[in-house]
Amino acid sequence: MPSKGSSKSTNNGPMPSFRGNLKQMDEKTITVELEDHRVMQFRRNSKTKFFRNGDEIKSPKFDLGDQLSIEGPEDAEGYFTAVNVYWERSVKSADTETAGGDKRGENVPDAWKDDSKKDDAKKDASPPAAAPAPQSAAATPPPPDPDDPGPPVLTRGRAADAEREHAADNPTTPTPPPNYTPAAAPPDNLGAANTTGTPSILRGDEAPVVRRPVGDPLIAKAVEAALDFTEELPNYVCQEMMARYQSETRPANWQAIDVLSAALVYDKGKEDYRDIAVNGKPTKKSIDQVGGSWSTGEFGTILIELFAPATAAQFHYRREERQGGVMAKVYDYSVRRENSNWRIVMASQTYMPAYKGSIWIDPATARVLRIEMQAVGFPEDFPTDDVESAVDYQYTRLGDSKQYLLPVHAETLSCQRGSDFCSHNVIDFRNYHKYSGESTITFNDIKK
Repeated sequence: MPSKGSSKSTNNGPMPSFRGNLKQMDEKTITVELEDHRVMQFRRNSKTKFFRNGDEIKSPKFDLGDQLSIEGPEDAEGYFTAVNVYWERSVKSADTETAGGDKRGENVPDAWKDDSKKDDAKKDASPPAAAPAPQSAAATPPPPDPDDPGPPVLTRGRAADAEREHAADNPTTPTPPPNYTPAAAPPDNLGAANTTGTPSILRGDEAPVVRRPVGDPLIAKAVEAALDFTEELPNYVCQEMMARYQSETRPANWQAIDVLSAALVYDKGKEDYRDIAVNGKPTKKSIDQVGGSWSTGEFGTILIELFAPATAAQFHYRREERQGGVMAKVYDYSVRRENSNWRIVMASQTYMPAYKGSIWIDPATARVLRIEMQAVGFPEDFPTDDVESAVDYQYTRLGDSKQYLLPVHAETLSCQRGSDFCSHNVIDFRNYHKYSGESTITFNDIKK
């Protein structure tokens, strides 16, 4: 549903309308940020029309930040196509208005104004009726059904499996099996967050610079350890296996969909996904083109962004808990939306939510053993209202005697807003080894 939108009738029915500030425009797409901080991307084609000051223009030249109103239909997959694009005011006039007074301009029509009511307004000279008195309180929501188990949630603080629970006691590179068999469907008590369609969960491409924070000494040491992680980590390649599941019931009944595999290359601090295959069949599509739910950033990006000064995460010590074979310190944390770099992409819509979670730290080494994240505060018109993820780390060798703390397992969960449709991805990283530009990437075949 549109945010502060209107529907204008056409021969094909009403079209959703959106008002926002221009972030990007090229020959194929138009991207705007709405008032609720959603970012909407519209496809542009030869039939897209542009209007300024009431007149159609053939070669639009808008400035970044200009306020636009865009009408366009949504397809079955949640993507929007721009039909009419109305320029409403420049970023400069918006700044002037903020300074004082509305400087929209007399000749700039409001694309959101309902012109069909003009004549009726002229005929009716009587004073307008008094506005209804505001309600004293919002309607009380009905009590939850005691038999409704609610949406599924991520199992908290549980190691991926028994072998990883003792991984720190024997930090050697795991030997991959000769064939890969997709894991059994996750149990019903593992769940997802609410989303419509299939979300893409991404982090920033480059990790920000980390500096020592003021506060808890173990958190300060963890920041330094995370910085060492990015500075000392050599280029490497590993095999990523992402088993994907869906459920349409409560409680969740996970059904296996497919297995997405890739050679994940970590080169000069950036992740690159190559040799994509679905159920063992190679595809020329990139990871963001194969469809379905997927995620990136499980390596240094999550870790570094959480500790970055710009993120301004608030940490609170909670308890001690055994994780990865050691008695870890568990901290809860929270990050405001304004400081978030966690991008949730749903078809044409993108949002960077506030998030909260927990982090497990080895007090002897200050290394992070597990990170859990839960997005909160989605706009009411965003297709999902809950997304969760978790990453487990393990000491691993890359062909030399030195040990590196690398992710070995991750999970993401999400659910459609107002629906029982949920997605759950179970990701394993294996067969780590050093990588150079001349390396040949080979892994064992996937068992179908």
